[in-house]
Amino acid sequence: HNSENKLFYTQRANGIMGLAPSQQGMTGGSPTVLQDLFKDQAHVKTQIFTMCLATWGGRLTVGGFDSSDHVPGQTIAWTPMLASHYYFVYPEGVVLLGPTGETSATISSTDHDFGATIVDSGTTYTYLPGPVYRAFVDNIDSYCAASGCGATLEGDCWRVDQTVKPLDKLPTIRFQMKGGSKVDWYPETYLQEKGVVGLFCYTFKENNMYQTVLGISWMLHKDVIFDIESGRLGTGA
Repeated sequence: HNSENKLFYTQRANGIMGLAPSQQGMTGGSPTVLQDLFKDQAHVKTQIFTMCLATWGGRLTVGGFDSSDHVPGQTIAWTPMLASHYYFVYPEGVVLLGPTGETSATISSTDHDFGATIVDSGTTYTYLPGPVYRAFVDNIDSYCAASGCGATLEGDCWRVDQTVKPLDKLPTIRFQMKGGSKVDWYPETYLQEKGVVGLFCYTFKENNMYQTVLGISWMLHKDVIFDIESGRLGTGA
């Protein structure tokens, strides 16, 4: 973060909450926040929960998910997940998508680029290993230089030229996950307006360790399903 505005002294409780399992999953080790919240295993299927986060507010569902809230016709993208102290997933590549959904550039095509990867609701931004982070930035820069994004680059931010749908010319980032699923990350969530009207900055940062943390900025506007019992993570739009 680049500024301190003392909101922690004045705002109502409106933070983020990490829901990591114990090192042995949901059934072993010392009790976690998740286990304390979901004690009623006799009446609730606590091995599955869903987090749906919006720009303002969100919803936590225990025991399953409600597909009636998803975009009609869209299926849930499932990928293998290991719940052991963190929720580990396995990205295998990342591409940029152009305006009609075509692949415009390949950012990564191997799972080795990402290191250990976790989905973490207790982290605000998304953190990427140095080479992947630089590939993200360089490829978005090149895309906008070639196609025109209606925006001007200022450091790690973009100053947009319009107020109606200001980010609709920037590319979509598509994660290709183990198992063949695809998860799209839209400019409305990998960019965030930062205190100045029309100035949008990246919500992903460089990690000084060889690991990837898919934080709140990656989870926004998705129904993220943690199916611990089946060892899989689902995303629905």
